[in-house]
Amino acid sequence: MKRLLVILLLLFLACQPSFESEGDIMDLKAKCTSLGGNYCERNQHCKGTALDESCCAEKCDYSSIIFSQAMASEAKDICVIPGNTCSDGLCKIIAVVDEEVKNTLSTELSTWKQDIKNDLNMQVEFLSFPSNTLPYQIKSAIAEKYNEKVQGTVIIGDIPTMYYGGGYLGEVYPSDYYYVDLLGYCSDEYKKVPKEEYSETYTPAFTEDKNYFYQGDYQKDCMKSSQVYVKPFWTGRISPGSDKINTLKKYFERNHAYRIGQLKYEKFLAFYPILFTDHKEEDVSFDLDSLYTKEEKNIIPIIKDPEVEEVQGVELERLGTSAKMYLKELKKPYEFVYYDGHGWPLSHQPNINNEDIEKTMPQAMFYDINSCSVGRFTVKENIAGKYLYSGNGLVAFAATTPVLGGPPQITERYASALKNGLTFGEIQNLFIQNQPAHILGDPTLRMRNPAGKAQACLDNLILDFGKLKQGETGMVNLTIYNTGKDVLKIQQTIKELPGNYQSNFIFNFNCEGDILPGENMNCFFRANSEEKGIHDGVIYLITNDPNNKLIKIYFKGKQE
Repeated sequence: MKRLLVILLLLFLACQPSFESEGDIMDLKAKCTSLGGNYCERNQHCKGTALDESCCAEKCDYSSIIFSQAMASEAKDICVIPGNTCSDGLCKIIAVVDEEVKNTLSTELSTWKQDIKNDLNMQVEFLSFPSNTLPYQIKSAIAEKYNEKVQGTVIIGDIPTMYYGGGYLGEVYPSDYYYVDLLGYCSDEYKKVPKEEYSETYTPAFTEDKNYFYQGDYQKDCMKSSQVYVKPFWTGRISPGSDKINTLKKYFERNHAYRIGQLKYEKFLAFYPILFTDHKEEDVSFDLDSLYTKEEKNIIPIIKDPEVEEVQGVELERLGTSAKMYLKELKKPYEFVYYDGHGWPLSHQPNINNEDIEKTMPQAMFYDINSCSVGRFTVKENIAGKYLYSGNGLVAFAATTPVLGGPPQITERYASALKNGLTFGEIQNLFIQNQPAHILGDPTLRMRNPAGKAQACLDNLILDFGKLKQGETGMVNLTIYNTGKDVLKIQQTIKELPGNYQSNFIFNFNCEGDILPGENMNCFFRANSEEKGIHDGVIYLITNDPNNKLIKIYFKGKQE
C-alpha cells in the first residue's frame, strides 16, 4: 500500500507544469484572457481546444493520475467499488393488483415475477384489492410494506387513483404520485365529490369516474416542476381501458417475449406536428447519437394540406397527408417513437383520434408522447392506452393533464440513461419531476442492457462539507478510478433533494467525462448557502459500469 502511494505521488508531481516565477504565471493569465480563453491552474489540463500554453478555449479540468493495470488491484485499497444496492437479491417491487386480475391471470403474473427476478435480481410482492378499495387504504398497505429495498410500485388493473387540484389550467387531474408520497409532502386529506362539482371546461367531450378529489394545491403543497426531489420509489400503471383480462393477458405475453429476445424491432421514429405551428425548426433538438445513427432516425416531414372541404356538412378528407404518413409508419416495428404535438385524452394532432390508433395496431415498443392529457388513464379509451395495448406496445410516457413546455427536445442525457440500461422506472425518478407525468406500462423494462468491463471505484461515497459560515464556500474532492478494462464513462451528474426542500447548497456539482483503464478523474464539488440549517441530499452518477449503472453519493453540510 505504501509503495502504491509513493508511486502515485511521484506520478502526480511529474504531471505538474513547471513555471519559473509568479510573474510568468501572471503573464500567461493575462495573455489567456486577451485570447478569450480560460487559464488552466496548476494540476489542470485543457479539456477541449488549447489556445496557448495553459490556455483553453473551453474548460480546464484536473489532471488524471495514471497508474498501471498491474496496480489496479492495489488501487482498490484506496477506493471503494460502489455496492449495487440490489446485488443481494433482496430489492423488491410492490405490485398492486385488482383481485380479478390476480385470480384470473395468476400464470402470467407468475411468469412476469420470474422475469423480473432473472432480469433485475429483484423480488415482486403482490398486494391485491377489490376494485372499490379506497385510495388511502391502498396507500396504507404500501406504506406498511415499504423499506429502503423497495424500488417501485406497479399498479395493475382497476386500482383507483387520487385527483389533484391546481393544474396548469386550474383543473383537477388523476395522479398515482399519491401512492409514492409516503412522507406526506402533499396532504392526505381527501373527500368524495359529486361529479357535478367538477369543472369540465377543458374536457367537455368525455366523462370519467371521478370519485375522489385530492384537496392539495399543486402550486403550493405539492411537487413543483422547478424542484428536484429524492422520491422514495418510482411507479407505473398497467391498466387497459376495455376488455381488461384479455388485453392484460396479451400484454404480459409480449412483455415476456421482449425479455427473452423474441420481439423484433428496428430504428427510431420521430414525428413533430407541433413543429411548424408553435416553434421554429432550429429550436428542435434531438441529440440521440448514442442510441441511433443518422440513418436510423426517421423524421416524418410535416406537410400542410389545403383546408378540408365539406359537402353538405360531411368531411371528405379528415386525415391529412402527414397524418396518413404517420399512421403508416406506426405499422412498422420501431423500437422507440417520440411524438410531440397538441393533444386531448381521446385525440392529438393532426386530427388523429383513438380509433385511428386502435385500427392501426402500432408495432413500436416504446413511446414518449409529449402531449396534453393523452395519458389520462381514468378515461378508459384514452389515446395513449391505444398506443400501448392495440399493437406491440410495452411502455408509454404520457401526461394526465395539460402540460406546458418549450420546443420538442430529447437530449443526450436522456439517451445515455436509456443506452446504459436504466429501467423506465429509474428514468422516471431522475428525469420526470411532476405529478401529471406517468409511465403507462411496465416500469421494470429497459431498452438496453449493455455489457462491458468498465469498473468505477470511488474514494468516497459521502461528501461531507462540514460546518460553513454564512458566505463561506466549502469544497470537497471526489476521485473516481477506473479499475476495469474498458473506458469508464461518467455520463451525467444529477442532484436531488429530500422532500419539498429547495436548496442551492451545492452550486457546482458536475462530474462527467471518460476515464481510461488505469486512470482516474478528480471532481470538485463546491457548496455554500444563504439558508441556515442542515443541508443534505443525493448525487447520482450515471455510468457505463455494468454493475453500477447508477451510483448514489450522499452529501451533507451545515450552514451556521
